[in-house]
Amino acid sequence: MNDLTYIKPQNLQEALAELSKKNEATYILAGGTDILISLKEGNIKPQYLLDISELSEIKGIKQEGEYLVFGAATTMQSIAESPIVKEKLPCLVSAAIQMASPQIRVRATIAGNLVTGSPIADTVPMFRALDTVLEIQGTGKKREVKLDDFILGYRKVDLAAGEMVTAFKVPLLKANQKANFIKVGRRNALAISVLNMAVKLTFAADKTVESARVVLGGVAATSVRAKNLEAFLTGKKMTEEVVLEAGNVVLQDATPIGDIRATAEGRKVLLSSRMVRLLEEFIN
Repeated sequence: MNDLTYIKPQNLQEALAELSKKNEATYILAGGTDILISLKEGNIKPQYLLDISELSEIKGIKQEGEYLVFGAATTMQSIAESPIVKEKLPCLVSAAIQMASPQIRVRATIAGNLVTGSPIADTVPMFRALDTVLEIQGTGKKREVKLDDFILGYRKVDLAAGEMVTAFKVPLLKANQKANFIKVGRRNALAISVLNMAVKLTFAADKTVESARVVLGGVAATSVRAKNLEAFLTGKKMTEEVVLEAGNVVLQDATPIGDIRATAEGRKVLLSSRMVRLLEEFIN
């Protein structure tokens, strides 16, 4: 940590200006739950540390038309406790509560959970299933990109030099839509995920599935859309038979590896059984 320069901008424009002047050795500090550990262990060697944790422009939750907009530095605990999220997108409350301990959730931010590009980031599957759009800013520029397109590969995301994620725009669920999330960890919320998954289904008037978005975490190099399962569910009514078969179909969408948390075969067994459990909530 020699020669580390700590910078604490007073507003977003100042933060973007500082970011544009620095180099790839600049790291953004929001909640610090990942970066401070990496610093301590010597896994990263930043030259500049840009602290955005108190920038009001990128904190908070508000409704804008048919979207809930989350500031990128909003904490997981804020999501878990938010009355408007509980009302409009309770599936995100479920995802936030299942992330880590309360002590971590009061610090961890939604952007911090995303920009690392980790395949087992707890909230990414739910945000992806909800078809979230990210707002990204740099000095004098702003763009939007779907979360589906933002994750490029293992720990690789679509952020250019001088850019930062400033907001998440999440479409509200319609009356004919339902979504939910489940995490599998060795010690529930306190553990890093072994795998996680999220589902959003849109139903037609006859209660068949009109469209499906299913996202899996921890079964490939990145979180992935379960395209085979989505196709299987579309056009069907959610019955016990369909749900049980879905537990087999989802294995076509997974290429898990083994690590210290679970073997590849163990992940397949967990994926199948937990997908059945998750989809049972959608039986109509």
